[in-house]
Amino acid sequence: RNALGATLHYLGDNRAAADQYSRARDLYAPRVAPDHVGALQAATGLANVYDRLNRPADALRLREEVADVSRRAYPAGHPYRLMSLH
Repeated sequence: RNALGATLHYLGDNRAAADQYSRARDLYAPRVAPDHVGALQAATGLANVYDRLNRPADALRLREEVADVSRRAYPAGHPYRLMSLH
C-alpha cells in the first residue's frame, strides 16, 4: 500500500494516494509497533499528500506524531529518526 500510495502521489493523484496511505496505516496498526518503518512511512506519506490536498492541519498532526514516535524509538542520527524529520 505504501508503494502504491507513493506511485499515485508522484503521478499527482493525491486523493487516491491518501486512500492507499490511510489503508496502509489501518493495516499496520494492529500488526506492528508504531515505530515500525512501514507504519512511519505510511504516516509520513499521508502527511505529504495532505499538504497537496490543502489539509495542513492534518499534515502537521501526522508529522508531529511521527516525529514523537521516532524520537522515543530511535537514537539521534538513526536513519529512521532522520527520515521522520524530513
